[in-house]
Amino acid sequence: MKDTIKLEEFNRASYLKDNWHYKRFFYKDFNYKILQNAIVRKYNSWGNETYNDLTMMIDTETSKKREDQYEEVEHIDRATGKTYIEKVYKPYDNHVVIWTLSIRLFDIDIATLYGRKPSELIECINMILNVLKGKYTIFYIFNLTYDYTFLRKFFFREFGYPVEQLNVKSHYPIQIKFDNGLILKDALILAQRKLEKWAEDLGVEAQKQVGSWNYNKLRNQDSYISDQELTYAEYDTLSGTQCIDALKKQLHKVLGNMPYTATGILRDELKKLASDNKAKVLFNKIVPSFEDYMFLVSMFHGGYVHGNKEYLESNLLKDVQGYDFASSYIFCLLCCKYPITKFKPLNKQIDGDYIIRNSDDHAFMFTARFADIKLKDENFPMPVLQFSKCKTVNDVTDNGRIIAAQFLELNTNEIDYKLIDKYYTWDKEHSVIFNVKTARKGYLPDWFRDHLYKLFIDKTNLKGIDMIRYQIQKGKLNAGFGLTVQRQDKLMFIEIFEDEIVEKNGIEIEYHDGMYKLDESIPPEEVYLKNIKKRSVFLPYQWGVWTTSYALEHLFELGSCCKLWLYSDTDSVYGIGWNKKLVKKLNYKYRKMNEKAGFKAVHFKDKDYWLGVAETSLEDKYSEFKYMGAKRYCGRCKEDGKLHITVAGVPKSAADCLGDNIINFKKGFVFEGKKTGKKTHNYMFVDDIYIDEFGNETADSVDLSSCDYNLDVVEYHSLEEYLGTPDYVTIPYYSDEGWVSVG
Repeated sequence: MKDTIKLEEFNRASYLKDNWHYKRFFYKDFNYKILQNAIVRKYNSWGNETYNDLTMMIDTETSKKREDQYEEVEHIDRATGKTYIEKVYKPYDNHVVIWTLSIRLFDIDIATLYGRKPSELIECINMILNVLKGKYTIFYIFNLTYDYTFLRKFFFREFGYPVEQLNVKSHYPIQIKFDNGLILKDALILAQRKLEKWAEDLGVEAQKQVGSWNYNKLRNQDSYISDQELTYAEYDTLSGTQCIDALKKQLHKVLGNMPYTATGILRDELKKLASDNKAKVLFNKIVPSFEDYMFLVSMFHGGYVHGNKEYLESNLLKDVQGYDFASSYIFCLLCCKYPITKFKPLNKQIDGDYIIRNSDDHAFMFTARFADIKLKDENFPMPVLQFSKCKTVNDVTDNGRIIAAQFLELNTNEIDYKLIDKYYTWDKEHSVIFNVKTARKGYLPDWFRDHLYKLFIDKTNLKGIDMIRYQIQKGKLNAGFGLTVQRQDKLMFIEIFEDEIVEKNGIEIEYHDGMYKLDESIPPEEVYLKNIKKRSVFLPYQWGVWTTSYALEHLFELGSCCKLWLYSDTDSVYGIGWNKKLVKKLNYKYRKMNEKAGFKAVHFKDKDYWLGVAETSLEDKYSEFKYMGAKRYCGRCKEDGKLHITVAGVPKSAADCLGDNIINFKKGFVFEGKKTGKKTHNYMFVDDIYIDEFGNETADSVDLSSCDYNLDVVEYHSLEEYLGTPDYVTIPYYSDEGWVSVG
């Protein structure tokens, strides 16, 4: 049967290559019968149901209905009591002005169809569906959440409400299925980059036509569209379909089993390895109970991002150098030891010294309560403890990090506890460790580590040689950690199609069309217990938790190698006065960890590449450097002499706004949205489809407005403020008689 399908596919592909030439068509002028050449395939996960194997992508170009308008709103400054006027943007409905739909069969560009109105797109889709024989038909949309908002009511009117929807968060659907077999899939979450970058990385023929469309121009559905503008719209979807097919080929996939996300690419690879190596057997032995799982969730802290408060806003930082780890999280997964048995209660009272003494061979998860905890050195620039993960009384914080507290409680493990013990002091007589559970430590399974190491080898050897495979292998390697921290208790989001009122805890909550709500019909524990039984779930959550702890430990080891530690971001340290001998010694330690775990350096172009070593280059050296807090720093790179910025939510190109003067990077500086291109999304939902005064079919829309970013600075408090705090709070502490409260 398979041979027959392959022969039929070959014959149809040969016919198209010889008799068909790609062209752009107004949708009514296209001969849809050519699509009858599409192969109908069966896919196991859909049972005996079929899908049509052709690659298609939809895109829209949209327009505002009017020039931007603002209203003046009066505010009162709480600090000064003075009033000031703010201009607030007034969002308004937008509409589609052109759409394109590109089609590929057998890796051959067939056509790009276009029209002007959303109803015409629905008509075009129906024409396609009418000539196809399979049950399901997939249409990709690059950034589904945006285009779907404009089109949803037109889909509903023709096809009814979706029968199935996968949303990763509110207003972020990644797959939508209708009763007639129509499936919309998001391509952006698969690409994890802009379309132009995706096309460049995959080396496709049709590159996105950047800059050919004026997004500020007001257009109607009957406005003149130039050939250049039409080509811009055409290449959005033509390039997208070529990217999908290029990725399919690299992954050895067919349309029906393409993963939803970039992380899913690696998951699909690992599933077979996991099955061959009976990974589910180990998983079932060590998977946490729901109670322990939620405890682990409370421990997970992600990457460490912090700036030295003593040099905040300083314009005098010169000769700053950064080091970063090579694949920090992957190094941890391959070369560190993890809990490999089930956590069991340790039924005896222990202290922190016991945990530290046994931390090489045993993992611990526990609750620690500290009385009068504070940094050993109040000037230490990088406090370990994260405020959001702790319960505290009378705390003093430095941008979300704890300097001191009269009382502190957190759930933690042995790796993080060692750092707490190193950098903090506390009243040990009135502090306690409890809820202790322990597991034996060991390396993660060979099948998992070996595959990640192979990806590291591929990424290293392919750079500059085969950029398509390099980008794919790099993406898979980066997904290695992400797979270990997939939340298995996550409730799904449901899109609201009709207004409704729901009573929750005695309170009436109104939901309106276009909103999303969590599906709470199944409790999180039930969701968790259901998900951990799936064959596709084989990496326990605790491995991800321990990874971030090991990465934090390594970050602090690296930070101790410089005289003045200025800034940290997950796997990188910026500082002044680096001790090269200490860095060399640290890297020697990490190389030995590689060798002990069974991994060697990858030798490429006369250089050895090790996992986990600290690296630096000319682009990491700055003649000037300044930071305003977490994810807000600026430096003049010695390599090119230019200012570079990292500001969360602001494009890196916005460095040009500083006028080549680092002093401008200060509190109150405004990165103007009109210059940076940063936009705010205003979702506009209407009761029904309507025709505006210019004849434009209009429904729900997204109104994009320029968004300014006002650079601010973090606030912090001194230890003196803590020491001066009146002792009026009741502090619980532990004694031989149990927990006692003192006022």
